[in-house]
Amino acid sequence: METFPYIQASFGIIIHFLEGVHVVFPPGDRKFHLQIISMDNGQSIFDGDVEEKPSRPVEFKSLQTYHVNWQVTILQGKQIIFRYSLNLTGRPVCVNMLPGAMGDMVAWMPAVVNFQREYNPKLTVLMKKEYIELFESAYPSIRFVAPDAFNVKEFYACYPVGVWGYGDLNHNPTDFQKDNLIDHADNILRVHSNRQKPMVAAATEDCKAKYGKYVCIATRASRKMKQWNFPGGWEKVTAFLKEKGYRVFCIDGDNKAMPPNAEDFTGYLPLRQRINLLRGAEFFVGLPSGLSWIAWACDKPVVMIANCTEEWVEFETPYRVSNTEVCHGCFNSQDMRFNEFEKCPCNKDFICTTSITAEKVIETIQKIPALSEKKG
Repeated sequence: METFPYIQASFGIIIHFLEGVHVVFPPGDRKFHLQIISMDNGQSIFDGDVEEKPSRPVEFKSLQTYHVNWQVTILQGKQIIFRYSLNLTGRPVCVNMLPGAMGDMVAWMPAVVNFQREYNPKLTVLMKKEYIELFESAYPSIRFVAPDAFNVKEFYACYPVGVWGYGDLNHNPTDFQKDNLIDHADNILRVHSNRQKPMVAAATEDCKAKYGKYVCIATRASRKMKQWNFPGGWEKVTAFLKEKGYRVFCIDGDNKAMPPNAEDFTGYLPLRQRINLLRGAEFFVGLPSGLSWIAWACDKPVVMIANCTEEWVEFETPYRVSNTEVCHGCFNSQDMRFNEFEKCPCNKDFICTTSITAEKVIETIQKIPALSEKKG
């Protein structure tokens, strides 16, 4: 009797799909022939003999961990003794979204939703506890679990969704530096999301009624290359917005880069509180980082000051501010394997964003209908 939802083949052989296809032969002295192909394109990843070991199990594991429609055939001599094709329908399946960042979660959820719709598994999504509150109420048919409640042996199949090393085509079938972030998850799970928005939790507080007309800004990012490094830029933008009658709320995790003329709503607060503020805002001004993705999912106009990524990396917004006449797009062309916050990958002192003036950002903001209506 099976303890976990593995596939029990002949002679005690076990098959499962936890981060790849695994075929486990029990201890013994028999000889088998194993064939594994992708039913998507007919490619064979293994076609050879396997000899059991008397003292220990012998396991075959694919290098590929992304979603592939595998077919496993086991023979003795020329006789097929077992053949099995992957079938996710009704099976307990996990999509592992650790250790992705906040923006990744928003970008990758459309693929997860379409994966559930297309393959109809009993779906569980593994992610950091603080991110679960973004989606749990919006997707009641999906089970969300945090690492402390996760047991991989509950599942028939498990697919990790993330960004791995340069040249790694085993975890992701395409080069992540050439992918739109939404498409990246599509490629791993074999779905087509058409770069749609995910749903996120509804507001639990009417911040518009509470605070009046306001704009949210976020000035911080995980690396300086992602920040807007034009001197005094945020102060000038904040002053412009206040002149137009808006309150300006800085909603970063900390206030280290907050312009002094903005209102301090910083802090590592529950994300539901961030959703409340963003849903009540007129629009959002930020960077290629997580809060911009949440604002986009909340259907807010997003002014994104971004030049270290190519224009096609993030979601589409008519209010993207960049300068392609200078060095830019290093995220998509340089080696990002470093943890130095202050490092410019191209050693050009962050010219990608120091060249974006406050006037250019303000010019873009003025294109937002809400501001035009206010002027009129």
